[in-house]
Amino acid sequence: MTKEIDEILRKMTDGTMTADDRHKLQDFIEESPENKGYYLKHCRMESELEFRGGGLSKELLKTVMNENRRNFMSALVKIAALITISIVSFTIYSLADKSSPSDLVESVSPERGKVVAKMEKSILATFAYGNKNGEELLDGDEVESGLYELTNGIIKLAYKNGATVIVESPSKFKLVNYDSMELLAGKASIYSPDNSNFKVLAPGVLVEDLGTEFSIDMVEGEHLDVHVFDGVVRVESQDESHVDKVQVHEGEAVRVIYDPNGQVIAGIDLRNDIFIRQISNPNEIYAKEIVKMDPVAYFPMDVMDNGVLKDYSIFKNNGISRNVQNEKYFFVQGKFGSAIKISGANKKSYIYVPDYPKTKNSEITVMAWIYAKSRPKWATIMKNWTDQNKGQYHFGLNEEGYLDIEILPENLDFMKLPENKAREDLEIHKESIHMQENTRFPLYTWQHVAFVHDGTELRLYRNAKLVNSLKTPPMQYTEKPKMVSIGTKLRANEVDYSGSPGHWDGMLDEVAIFNRVMTEDELKYIYSQVYSRKSKK
Repeated sequence: MTKEIDEILRKMTDGTMTADDRHKLQDFIEESPENKGYYLKHCRMESELEFRGGGLSKELLKTVMNENRRNFMSALVKIAALITISIVSFTIYSLADKSSPSDLVESVSPERGKVVAKMEKSILATFAYGNKNGEELLDGDEVESGLYELTNGIIKLAYKNGATVIVESPSKFKLVNYDSMELLAGKASIYSPDNSNFKVLAPGVLVEDLGTEFSIDMVEGEHLDVHVFDGVVRVESQDESHVDKVQVHEGEAVRVIYDPNGQVIAGIDLRNDIFIRQISNPNEIYAKEIVKMDPVAYFPMDVMDNGVLKDYSIFKNNGISRNVQNEKYFFVQGKFGSAIKISGANKKSYIYVPDYPKTKNSEITVMAWIYAKSRPKWATIMKNWTDQNKGQYHFGLNEEGYLDIEILPENLDFMKLPENKAREDLEIHKESIHMQENTRFPLYTWQHVAFVHDGTELRLYRNAKLVNSLKTPPMQYTEKPKMVSIGTKLRANEVDYSGSPGHWDGMLDEVAIFNRVMTEDELKYIYSQVYSRKSKK
């Protein structure tokens, strides 16, 4: 993976990086603090060469990088040696430079002032220092003004004017007043109703809402990104040289770059997959519509603080998260609210649901919103299936990267028909049958997927469009295995993942199972809710 990133960094240096490269680099940076440090080391080195290196330039960086593509760290050592020789004056200058925002985090207890907000939700949250008594902040606690460093977890603050702020760790922020906060580092997502006029301050920047929903990513000393999901915000860049103001509308995003020659505001692509914008119970139009349709299992992937994912069906068969190595990166912004991210440090994590009601008459609909970063062989969306016990379905990608549904029919006599024998999109696997879509699954985009069986026909859908179908006998009714796994396939012991686990690589959201047949019109209606959605925080 590092070799691939080194090549992308080289492309970034010479200006040949593609959109796919940018996605891969973003994912790499977000997977761990170590990866982020690796990237920042590259950026800082390039910046020093260009702006402070005397006679050194980007051309020198490209020369060294091209000579050392296979060993980026070796390249850094060479560049560092050149910098040491040529920029002694910069070293002297930097000793007298101003302190960064991180220096504001004191080793002793920071000051606490008046109460400005309420802790609506705290999930696995730990602070360098909590309330005025140094205690952790819990759900329902009043939160005083002052400087905070969130070292782990996620919090949601509620302000008296109706605004709410979700802060993700690691972050440094200062609560200022009833209608404002200062973000020094990290991510924050703000929902601000009309007339609340909420403000977010950052070093040299003011972000003021005009009745909206927006998110901010502050990378200390590098840049500040503002993404607007609803309404309008005003972004004002203030440095010693000039003041620059822009209005950012719904569906737009901008970056304020902390350039040594003066701050610059530049347009960037909106990203709705890197912020957690909801951590409460599902109250979206989409979730309400799903619940009205009587699922036997429904997981909107709400963020939970005890490893349990709530099942919002009437059967309440909650899921259990397993093998999560880094909780900070397991929950991310999903298609609606939060989603689980199975990638990076958590590439082998999954959700285990011990039991749920199985269809007894072969009438079933299974659906989910999914986001793929790659196409692992037999990548798992959800499977009532183990390495030894075939249940009712095996839903995911096949070994070639096509959307695939495998079921266990009562018999395979239908496969003797000439029209089925000739089909290349079908495959018999002992007593089960695979059916696939005829195009490879798209990457880096949210897709709605579903399969339906009505007892006589199996149908496969993507984005509410029928992509394949097959006349089959009813599915077998079996209670072995009882469980369903989301994100990987398990062994028969239902604890370990199988020898061919098919770990998903990407994000999974809004997983639902129905023991009834959904029509194509119903699927189109559900799919359409993404376009009629209005956030209700």
